Amino acid sequence: AQNLCPQVASASARRRIAIVGAGPVGLWAAVLIAQKHRYTERCGVAGLWPDAPEIVILEGRAKEAHCARTDIRIALSPATQHLLNSRVKSKRFCTGMPIAEIERILLKRFCTGM
Repeated sequence: AQNLCPQVASASARRRIAIVGAGPVGLWAAVLIAQKHRYTERCGVAGLWPDAPEIVILEGRAKEAHCARTDIRIALSPATQHLLNSRVKSKRFCTGMPIAEIERILLKRFCTGM
């Protein structure tokens, strides 16, 4: 297993959360946990709260094989589409989209915080 998006550890000891599997559910869990511990100042600068845990996503697939499942599509209910789009600040989640695209969007959101 490899850590797909290593985070820089702070000088103080932080809690570590391991998420096993970087499929849509594992990445969604990582995004939600990370969002809970982020803040944005009025000027738009974002940061992590001092007690934010280090989130480690472990994935068994090779990095090149990740986000490659374009032949598998998933049906998303309107409620799930709304939830994903509102929490990730995107309008890209729709029913019938490839799992690879869901993974790509969530991984980018988790790694960049954007």
